[in-house]
Amino acid sequence: MTMETKMKLDALSKRYIEELQNKNPATISNLKRIVTFFYGWDSIKITNKHVMDYVIDRREHGAKPATINREITIMKQFFGWLVRNSTISRNPVQDLKYEKLGTLRTRWLTVEEELHLIGVSPLWLQQIIILATSTGLRRGELLSLTWDYVDLDQRILTVAKSKNGEPRVVPLTKRAMETLSELYLISHVEYVFICHDLQPISPDTLEYYFRLAVKQAELKEVRFHTLRHTFATRLVQGSADIYAVQRLLGHKNPSMTHRYSHHNIESLRRAIGK
Repeated sequence: MTMETKMKLDALSKRYIEELQNKNPATISNLKRIVTFFYGWDSIKITNKHVMDYVIDRREHGAKPATINREITIMKQFFGWLVRNSTISRNPVQDLKYEKLGTLRTRWLTVEEELHLIGVSPLWLQQIIILATSTGLRRGELLSLTWDYVDLDQRILTVAKSKNGEPRVVPLTKRAMETLSELYLISHVEYVFICHDLQPISPDTLEYYFRLAVKQAELKEVRFHTLRHTFATRLVQGSADIYAVQRLLGHKNPSMTHRYSHHNIESLRRAIGK
């Protein structure tokens, strides 16, 4: 193969497994999970950011830090093999940090932090941040949102296809309504969030400017997914029912939502007071 040959990751993984001296079933199973996430991708197009997206996805699906670390090791070995075979020029997992073991803290923004972040952001990013913390939509769900799925009269929006494969309806708060109403007045295209060329904002563009805003706001350990955690945490702190939070987030597995349950101090007080 020549340097950076365009080859699909799934085909390369089969060759890698054939060459493995120790064909551990768990290793092969984990590798197949990783490859499924990147199914159909050309190996040369996968970057550190894309690998980080995989890690975030695993966190969201409730994978423990030790499990994620094993998968990171497998990715480092696999992509290292691709480098040695001149399929890619650089290992995208090379600089990826391992998860910290022990209690995993779910980072969320205080009201003051959110206002500070909004204050250093351009208007279009301000609007996305407000919608994210008001609806709990994932990055991809926000960027793919079209006006066909926003009902300002009924004060709801619909995520046509959640990560779990099913649609979900999210009621709109006053803050979300105000933001969407402002956008609707000036919108002449299908998508809610667009660039100057009237095309949908790309994930890379959003990620770049969001990281820039986080840096300017001097916030630590904040990623775009933190906005979704903020939405859920505030619901629970307001004594929202965990089952309702699960439905709003589109979690199929209740254990994914229960990470927020420790924020509901009032429910613990009521239990003690009985």
